Formats: sequence, structure tokens, C-alpha cells
Amino acid sequence: MKYDRIVELKKQEAQKNLRIAKFEGENMLKKGESINVTVLSERTGFSRSYFYRNREAAQLVKQAQKKEEHILKTHAGIVHISEDIEEKLIDLRIEIIRLKQENEILRKKLRDVGYEI
Repeated sequence: MKYDRIVELKKQEAQKNLRIAKFEGENMLKKGESINVTVLSERTGFSRSYFYRNREAAQLVKQAQKKEEHILKTHAGIVHISEDIEEKLIDLRIEIIRLKQENEILRKKLRDVGYEI
């Protein structure tokens, strides 16, 4: 019997925590604030890992972010990036990654020769 009672109390506490998180998320949306785990964590007093590990809490954050995105799109208009520009952005990001790797290799070679970086 004690075990059942403990399980029931944990479920009630989990539901209460979800209501608190949902309430804070809705308040942030109403105020036009950006929804993210760090801010929700600070506002609710729950750890950031709570929002990542708890499926329902993670779902709640994703839903709030989708609502935020929808609100931003409807108010600011949808900015459409052409496929050409999007492909160029992807190529540039790949180039940045390649250059960072090359930079790290060159830094390592300099350190091996005795230069301080």
C-alpha cells in the first residue's frame, strides 16, 4: 500500500510540475519572449535536464517553440529563402567547417615546431 501511495504522489507532483512549466511557457508567449529551456528552467526552478529528460516537458517546450515560430511568421511575414541561396549557405557552412579543421591542423603543426599560440 505504501508503494502505491508513493507512486500516486510522484504522479501528482509530475503533473503539477508540467502545469507550472506550461503556465510559464504561455506567459512567455504572451509577453513575446523567446521560449528556450534555459529561461524556462530559471523561471520554474526546475533543472534544464528536466526539460530534456522528461518526455512530456520536452514535448511542451517543442509545442511552445512551434507556437512562437507561428506567431513570429504571422506577425513578421514569411521570409522565403530561395533554393539557390540556401544551397550556397550550406556550401559556406561546409567550407567553414573544413577551414576550421585545417586551421586546427596548422595550429597543431606550429605547436609541434615550438610556436606558442
